Amino acid sequence: MSRRHLLLALVLGLPGTVLAGEVPAVDAAQNLGRMLLGLGVVIAIVFALAWVARRASVLRFLGAAGGGPIAVVGQLSLGARERLLLVEVDGQRMLLGVVPGAITRLDIAGAGADAGADFAARLGAAQRSRS
Repeated sequence: MSRRHLLLALVLGLPGTVLAGEVPAVDAAQNLGRMLLGLGVVIAIVFALAWVARRASVLRFLGAAGGGPIAVVGQLSLGARERLLLVEVDGQRMLLGVVPGAITRLDIAGAGADAGADFAARLGAAQRSRS
C-alpha cells in the first residue's frame, strides 16, 4: 500500500484492507444454510401460534358448553348454510332455524324428560304436516 493510500486511510479512518481492495471470501453455502434455517424457524413459530390459537378456541368452547347458561343440545344440517339448532337456555329448550343473515325461533319447550318427549312429538308433527 502506498504512503498516499495509508495517509488517506488514516485521515478518513478507513481500515487498510478496504483501501487495498481485499474483500473477505463469502461462503454462499453457509449463507444459504443460515437463511433456510431462519426461514424454518419462522415457519415453525407460525404453525405453533396457529395450533395454540386453535387450542384456545376449543378450550373456550368446551368451557362455555360445560358450565354456562346456554348449551347447544343438538343440531341438524339442512343444506350448505342452513341448519336447525336445539338450544337449552335456563332450563328451556328452543328450536332455532339458522340461515345466513337470520336466526329464527321456531319452537320453545320446558326442560325435563316429559317436555323433551312433548317437544319431539310436536317437532315430528310439524315435519309431517309440511311434507
